[in-house]
Amino acid sequence: MRRVMNFDRYKISISVLLGLLGFLGTFFSPAFEFASLNISFTWGLIFPMLVAITWGKGYGLIGVTFGLTGLYPFFIWPDNGWACFVSFCHLLIWIVLHGYASEMRRQSSKFFYNIYFVQFIASVLSVVIYLFIYPEIIQLNPPPWRGDTINQIAPEVIAIIIIKTIIDQFIVIALVDMLIYLPFIRKLFRLEVSVSARYSFAIIFSIISMSWLFTAVILALNHMFSHGDFSLSCLLTNLDGKDINILFLLTVFGAIVGGIAAKYLQSRLETEEVLKESEVKYRLLYDKMINGFIIYEPIYAQNGNMIDVRFIDVNPGYEKQSGLSAGAVSGKAWFEVFNSPNSNLEIYQKILQTGETEQFETYNDQTGRYYLCTAFKMKENQVGVMLDNITPYKKALAEIQKLNEELEQRVLQRTGELQGALNELETFAFTVSHDLKSPLRAIEGYSRFILEDFGESLDVEANEMVNNVKNISNDMIQLIDKLLEYSTSAKTGMALEMVNIEEKFVSVFKELKSDCPGRKVEIIFENNLPAVLADRILLKQALVNILNNAFKFTRKRDRAVITIGHEVVGEEYIFHVKDNGAGFDMDYSGKLFGIFQRLHTADEFEGSGIGLATIRKIIQKHGGRTWIEGCIDKGATVYFTLPVCNK
Repeated sequence: MRRVMNFDRYKISISVLLGLLGFLGTFFSPAFEFASLNISFTWGLIFPMLVAITWGKGYGLIGVTFGLTGLYPFFIWPDNGWACFVSFCHLLIWIVLHGYASEMRRQSSKFFYNIYFVQFIASVLSVVIYLFIYPEIIQLNPPPWRGDTINQIAPEVIAIIIIKTIIDQFIVIALVDMLIYLPFIRKLFRLEVSVSARYSFAIIFSIISMSWLFTAVILALNHMFSHGDFSLSCLLTNLDGKDINILFLLTVFGAIVGGIAAKYLQSRLETEEVLKESEVKYRLLYDKMINGFIIYEPIYAQNGNMIDVRFIDVNPGYEKQSGLSAGAVSGKAWFEVFNSPNSNLEIYQKILQTGETEQFETYNDQTGRYYLCTAFKMKENQVGVMLDNITPYKKALAEIQKLNEELEQRVLQRTGELQGALNELETFAFTVSHDLKSPLRAIEGYSRFILEDFGESLDVEANEMVNNVKNISNDMIQLIDKLLEYSTSAKTGMALEMVNIEEKFVSVFKELKSDCPGRKVEIIFENNLPAVLADRILLKQALVNILNNAFKFTRKRDRAVITIGHEVVGEEYIFHVKDNGAGFDMDYSGKLFGIFQRLHTADEFEGSGIGLATIRKIIQKHGGRTWIEGCIDKGATVYFTLPVCNK
């Protein structure tokens, strides 16, 4: 941070110093006549403009203001009065315009940031300022600080001022554009001094010297033939203002031409340096890269078809990838090296015709290796190919494929065995369930007969025991029926059809409501339920279990309310059935969909613990999901999803 601050102070100091030099230089501006015009060259403006173009508009303004350069109109043309402020503001705009363009040139190479295009814009602004603003301001004279000022200016004088200003600014910009390439100027502004910049001073000085020499010879010959005196003293004695003007103009011209030449030379040398660095990097990459690299030259038949390729060059990586040395292939045709045609000739011909890059795999019979190749057009008659030896990868891939095939066979075999065992287990469970129901029905029937025929003769304790036997038998029969229902839902095939699920809910609700006529149970649909693609019988079985739970757990409510609704999320319907019953603790929600899992005792609410498991099994067969939410004494909500059918 401290170094940055010091560097900024340095910039400010140099900006102010060069601004002061520019201010002093304006008092010693040379003048020359051109087409009957007396044009002065304000060379002092070079210094603040150097600052603006090198460091940007901010430092340029510091040089013009704190360096006092901007005040020169008040000293050079004091009789202009208020109009001096126009010249002052015009100078500020000129500095800011070039400073801003200089900053943008570091970020973009767009044409309208070019220094001479920007100067063209500045010239247009000069015309506008001096043609429209300057005459109006000068009419406000005299100012308080000076009485003898002009308050009228002729149009032809304004035209002369505009011409002088444009010429003056152009010369300043051209010289600044030249000076910025001189090494000592670049060091002053702490710019990088490239190797090519060291030649700039010699080039510019040489061209200026040639201009001086050319001018001196012409003037000497002119004076010698005009005055008949060939002495040097005669030449120096008879020099007039016109000769000095010519010398000055040619000096400026030489400096501008020298600047252009220096810029061109620097650009060319920098380009050559970049090319050399690029060549070194390319050669280093070419030699050190692990990938193989080949440069092919096509060999054509008389009909224009490619019949072979010739090895032009290969890198050391190719020798490692292929096992062939560069000496064994360089300059030879493919067929000459491998004694077989190249299988990729069509690809190479397409690349040369279209210029598109191609990537492909190839196999070389001679080396027994697989390669991943990236081929591209290098020249009109050259193809570059970068290749990787992927033989280990291909072998590993083949081994993996073989293992996958073996694994698939094992999985199919084990799946068949498991499916057979599962079918046997289901058959066994179905058979056992039926076999268990027969003796249980007999026990329940005999118990009922005893109570009906001998109930009055039995004492109270015996009567209660027989009644318990009958109830236990009924519970066991219901449990077996539920198990059969669950088993059937798991293995039953589905006959899918469009089912109006809202009608199914209403139908099941009415059936359950008829079994408990004394209860107040209300069903509410939040929105119209859609038709779904489902098995009509299995779906009804799931809805019966859902609504049966709602009826059961709202038994203790004076007014039971069952709310049903749905929403569409992505490609599925999410249905919910909410009741205002007993609810449950969400900490135990994970157990509810397991077989025989209950959160209430049989004394509180009857049930087998299989209903929710059956619901989940049926919904899963339809490609859906199930979950449940609830709160103790605030009811429960069963959620299930079914796929959206777009038919």
